[in-house]
Amino acid sequence: ARSLRRQMRAWRRDRADTTIYEQLSEAYIWVFTIVLVGASAISAMVQTRVSIASTCTTSTCDDARTSLVWATAAGMIAIALAAARAVGPVMVTPATGAWLLTTPVDRGPLLRSRLMAATTVATLACGAWVAVIGLLAGFDYGAIAVLAAVTALAGGAVTALAASWQARDGRPTRRLAMALALVTAAWLLLVALDAEPSTSSTWLEEPVGWAL
Repeated sequence: ARSLRRQMRAWRRDRADTTIYEQLSEAYIWVFTIVLVGASAISAMVQTRVSIASTCTTSTCDDARTSLVWATAAGMIAIALAAARAVGPVMVTPATGAWLLTTPVDRGPLLRSRLMAATTVATLACGAWVAVIGLLAGFDYGAIAVLAAVTALAGGAVTALAASWQARDGRPTRRLAMALALVTAAWLLLVALDAEPSTSSTWLEEPVGWAL
């Protein structure tokens, strides 16, 4: 497998049409844009958090705001499963599929890095999105960190599970994604009907939260 990857890498490098300088220039633009947009977004979110906290003073509003964060956590895990089901937890290029996966070698070394990449993307996406919603909902920073970490790990874990469930035609992936989607929809319906149960986020900063 290592020899085949080396041959493909050499084949691509021989046909590269971009210099290192051009790649570094593009990377600089991307980094500068991400830092600039990220700083603006964080500033806007913090100001929105303060605005929401000053206007949402009733217990009903506070319960709805907190409930949306829990629904977001469940929804992000469902989205990770749905993406793994629709796209596949391990993506390969047509060249890899035609040249490498058809060779009589162990596929593990060929696909392991791609599975790690998909798992990392799912982990970061789930954690970041829940952290943003928790910030806007007015959670304490410690609770945001714990809930984002839990959701991130769960998103990465279900992506890895989706890969192992491919041997069973992905049926467990579809069932779990559907169950989480139904739970999220039901929770949002309760919020819309102003019938959501009273929830709290303070326990997340306690030992039970970190243990979870």
